[in-house]
Amino acid sequence: MNLFSTISAKEENDAANICVSPYSVFTVMSMVANGGSSSVQESFLNFFGLGCDDIEAINDYNSTLIEQLPTIDNRTIFHVANGIWYNPQLTFNQALGKKLQDYYSAILFDQSPAGTKGMESINNWVSENTQGLIKEAINSPKDWDVAFVNTVYFKGKWKEEFKISDTKPRTFHNIDGSDSQTDFMHISADLYFNDIDNFFVVELPYGNKNFAMYAILPFENVNFHDFIANINPSSFDNLSSKLLPATVNLAIPKFETYFNEDHLLPILKDMGFSNPILDRIFGEPIELKDILHGVRITVDEEGTEAAASTIADGDVIAPGPIIDLTFDRPFIYMIRETSTGTILFMGQQVRF
Repeated sequence: MNLFSTISAKEENDAANICVSPYSVFTVMSMVANGGSSSVQESFLNFFGLGCDDIEAINDYNSTLIEQLPTIDNRTIFHVANGIWYNPQLTFNQALGKKLQDYYSAILFDQSPAGTKGMESINNWVSENTQGLIKEAINSPKDWDVAFVNTVYFKGKWKEEFKISDTKPRTFHNIDGSDSQTDFMHISADLYFNDIDNFFVVELPYGNKNFAMYAILPFENVNFHDFIANINPSSFDNLSSKLLPATVNLAIPKFETYFNEDHLLPILKDMGFSNPILDRIFGEPIELKDILHGVRITVDEEGTEAAASTIADGDVIAPGPIIDLTFDRPFIYMIRETSTGTILFMGQQVRF
């Protein structure tokens, strides 16, 4: 949530539709954290804010997610892949390499991520593991010595699908005060809903309900930017337990968003991250130079398809009330795995 609100504030003046994958970024940073000394690992753990003082616990947590998330719902597709590209002139710490393979199913490529060949190798791998949703994770050749790469792919069908025949144009009130006509999906269904504090929230489950989208609509009198700025984990603590069954007459736009951030590291520094020197991966110290992050998401009558890639590069050195709810103004959404609460994707839709 900190990542999402920080990027949203950065994009505020552009009034952009954004989407990020906190899970993808966390996975890459977890892999990178293993390459530092104990003090470096401590700085990562403090930044994660999980109340954990042991990198092995983070590795176990990631291993569990990678093993269980793809199989937890047989009506939903979820795929995670991790890869590490490095300059063959560098000597990879074999013990660390094995750990990343064991815990993160990471594939080690003794191929330089630099230049056109490195760019093409990474882009082809990312495209393959995101079903072609992200074709150019890197848009120009780089001079990196090492690249930690994660991809996430999600495809889920709504448990209660929207009928295409019910999709009709409606007015969406953009964040800049203008109006746009766009296609809204409609459904009347028994869903879990609540109006908590100063926003509405409705749960839209996928498949066997192991994954769900939570669509969140601030009240009309609430400033959207202020609302985003005040998002914090306590805002959504025990979210599922606060939702109540209701018959919801829902209208929500179908949309497709692509968002990329080629300089995520400065944003993480604004969040309190200190850039460490990684001295355990190779025989030479590696400095984390930047993080590239790209996300594409499509929401339509059938369900949701979403993909993310994150690259960290381094160089040497039941029945209830009836509710009418229309998402016709800026709103945010998140896709979570319901048993762990892991936020896979989170975004805002503010204009069409």
